[in-house]
Amino acid sequence: HIKSTTKAHQGLYEYDAVSRLRDSQLGDDRVHDIKNYIKKGKLWEAFESDEQLVLLIDEIDKA
Repeated sequence: HIKSTTKAHQGLYEYDAVSRLRDSQLGDDRVHDIKNYIKKGKLWEAFESDEQLVLLIDEIDKA
């Protein structure tokens, strides 16, 4: 979900540092693989898609 407060890099991905910190404090083995804490954004999904996609970025000049 993209809204007016979204930063440009969030279109590509978001890194959940808080969850990773929590997991490290609880001794969770997931903490060793950063992929567990990366959420792909719409831009990332568009780059990875096998189909051609159109990604509409409206009002980018206001970012």
